[in-house]
Amino acid sequence: MNLNGVSVIIPAYNEEQYLPHTLNTMREALANTELPSEIIVINNLSTDRTADVARAHGARVITHDVRSISSVRNAGIREAKYNLIVSIDADCGTPVDAIIRIQKFMSQGQYIGGGLGLRLVTDKMLTRILVVFIQFFVEHVGGIRGAVFFFLKDDALGIGGFDETKLVAEDSTFAIAMKKRAISQGKKFGLLKDVEITTIDRKDTSIAAVGPLAVKLLRVFMGHKLTRDELGYWYNPKR
Repeated sequence: MNLNGVSVIIPAYNEEQYLPHTLNTMREALANTELPSEIIVINNLSTDRTADVARAHGARVITHDVRSISSVRNAGIREAKYNLIVSIDADCGTPVDAIIRIQKFMSQGQYIGGGLGLRLVTDKMLTRILVVFIQFFVEHVGGIRGAVFFFLKDDALGIGGFDETKLVAEDSTFAIAMKKRAISQGKKFGLLKDVEITTIDRKDTSIAAVGPLAVKLLRVFMGHKLTRDELGYWYNPKR
């Protein structure tokens, strides 16, 4: 497979605190490949210095005004210059060998993309246990560990990108659609879970919070449409 470069897309809403680590670790990972590369930060109505911090760390910043994670991810896909896209969040850490391992995986020519491993960094035992159960469910449904991906741009656009009717669970919906597209081409959409992206524990993961959250996620998977007000765990404007 002829990969002409790597585009990293990072949605960001008020992420000035976490972006430096995310961008620095991604830069180190990109330095291990000879492919041309770029990092695109999609600034989604931030009220802090997210855009300035991203530019200061060498990222290309685009502004996107629709407050929907699917729409933001799609804006990044459309802007990408290269055919291999890596999509992570703005509070992640990337292993130094991640990009070269993704490149090697994709160079086999059998895959149109896949999910990556995802590990939550936390000292809370309850949170770690809850994450194990959540990841088991998400992997069973969508074959992914979380919303961290690598994929070919044309194939992502071929399925219409991330489903913009989904305010959450867009990652599983995307993975399922990409698997179907891969099968139609005699290929695969895989899971490279030993390339482990880290993310931090920054939300309320108490039992009181997770119980209602689990019910909402189940409703989304069953086809119910919830409003941003109902999904404050993800769309809280004070975050």
